[in-house]
Amino acid sequence: GTNVALIITNYVDSQYDDPEDKPVPEKWFHLVEFWGTFAFAIVECLSLIFTPKSMINLYDNPLLLRLILFFNIVVATIPALLISFNYEYFEVISHQIEYLNEL
Repeated sequence: GTNVALIITNYVDSQYDDPEDKPVPEKWFHLVEFWGTFAFAIVECLSLIFTPKSMINLYDNPLLLRLILFFNIVVATIPALLISFNYEYFEVISHQIEYLNEL
């Protein structure tokens, strides 16, 4: 739902030339985007942790899976916090960290 809302918001905002006239400020767009990525990482982690079957039975190396899940949450948290602290200063590096996480 978040991605659909962001796509619609991005389309609506593209109809305006002046940034002051846009219905959703760019900062709020990015806050929703980055915190949505963080929330998805949490949901993804919880869904794997609370599967009915044991992780040992599902994966050859459950420790590696736990490390990947932990890394995913940490790397999703960093850009969300940075963009919350100072949008203008940390926008580019936040996007770069998010792209790195998607690899």
